[in-house]
Amino acid sequence: MLTLFFGRDMGGRGGRLSWRHTQPELANKPLNTVIETLSAGGKALVGTPDMLVQQIHTYANAGVEELMLQWFDQDDIEGLQAFATSVLPHV
Repeated sequence: MLTLFFGRDMGGRGGRLSWRHTQPELANKPLNTVIETLSAGGKALVGTPDMLVQQIHTYANAGVEELMLQWFDQDDIEGLQAFATSVLPHV
C-alpha cells in the first residue's frame, strides 16, 4: 500500500505537499527533493501524471501485479477523477 500525492502539474503537487514544512526531514527542501525522498524506497507515489505512470511501470517491471493506493483527501473528488482519467488508462 502506497500513499498517493497527485497533481495535474508541479504547481498543484507543491500545494498538496505543503504539510512537508512541518516535517523536519523535509522542511525547507526543494519540491523535487521532497518528491524524490517520498517516492524512494516505496514510501509513496508522488507527482504529475507522467511521473506517476513511470513510477507505476517501475513497480510493474519489478513484478508487482497490484498496488493499493491511499487517497487521503476524500473531499477532492475532482483530483481523484483527474488521476483516474490521466494515469489509470496508461498503466
